[in-house]
Amino acid sequence: VCNQQPAGAQIIGRDELPWVQQDGQDLFILALPDTAARYDLLPLFLCGGDDEEYTVDYLEFHGQYPEARYFSFTAYAGQEVDVDGIIDENIVPKEGSDGSEYVITVKRMSAPDLPNEPQNLLLIPDFCYVFVNSRIYLPEGDRLGGVPLPTVYAFKFNSTNESVEVEVPAVSIAKALLAQEGGVNATAQVFRYLYGYRRLAIKYSYDNEIPFWRLPDVAFFPNADNEYISAALPTSYAVFNFLPPPEDAVRYWSMCIGSGYSSRTSNCVYDDIVEKADDGTVTIVVAPLTFKRRIESANANLTFLDLGVIGKPFILHRQLLASDAFVVGNIKNIPSPGLEDDGSFPSFRSDLYMGDYSVVGRSYSLVEFMSYLGTL
Repeated sequence: VCNQQPAGAQIIGRDELPWVQQDGQDLFILALPDTAARYDLLPLFLCGGDDEEYTVDYLEFHGQYPEARYFSFTAYAGQEVDVDGIIDENIVPKEGSDGSEYVITVKRMSAPDLPNEPQNLLLIPDFCYVFVNSRIYLPEGDRLGGVPLPTVYAFKFNSTNESVEVEVPAVSIAKALLAQEGGVNATAQVFRYLYGYRRLAIKYSYDNEIPFWRLPDVAFFPNADNEYISAALPTSYAVFNFLPPPEDAVRYWSMCIGSGYSSRTSNCVYDDIVEKADDGTVTIVVAPLTFKRRIESANANLTFLDLGVIGKPFILHRQLLASDAFVVGNIKNIPSPGLEDDGSFPSFRSDLYMGDYSVVGRSYSLVEFMSYLGTL
């Protein structure tokens, strides 16, 4: 499917930085990001005008390996479907380099074959709008892991099948999201799901219990390496006590507070910074910021998670790159519920599938929470 280039589309050459730089700590990012991660995005418009169908056949990303817990590249057809990706451990170093550099090639499926097989190849369908996302979790040194974002080069085969460098057809993220087919509907789908999910989660929570359910991939750039369970927070005060995944079972795990109104994240805690009891369990206490000092001074192996100022709050438990050998407790082995209120929603509770690694919390009123703090 190919349309004319949109009026006012900004074409950015490789001497400029085409990335939309997005830090998970930025409160303006949507899609329930993790505050310990970066989500730098490259929106591309690949379609040409009357004389040519596509302006680009393939792109190359020349970069350096960051110091980080995890990094990856994912290609998207629209914002909903991750069509291809590659993670750090599978990225082959650039030939002739000292092992610190790499080249990622992103090629349209119908474009001619490249003369030399790329070391790290991602294939994308023939869409006008595509996205490439660079993710970095727990970067060291700075928020990019001590290296710059990759330099991007674009290429087009000419009439004699020679590869010629062309401008990188980067556009604004807003233009790309709204111009693609179904873009507005896909974005609205996220908020409809969050609203419907939260309503059912609260309906089927009893006696101040906060159970979790698995979130499906619904638009907004899903990542095949991440899996999530989530619970609605009916009050501003909650306590979660659970056994986290073993260190060798997942690359990373976290708990984050997100908004059902905006899909923004207020705050997160993650595996390296949570307090652990002698039995390996963690206790995460969710409350407004005014309670931070009281909770952290309790000397009771508690981890404070600031609720933040958001509407319709969720708590999200993320597992990144869970091992297949980690069976019970692995979120990817849990089925996701639908939004039909047919009575089946409770049968999808994550604690029915996660065994000793189940995450269940308890909500408190202010009076009850003050009483809880008095017991510490």
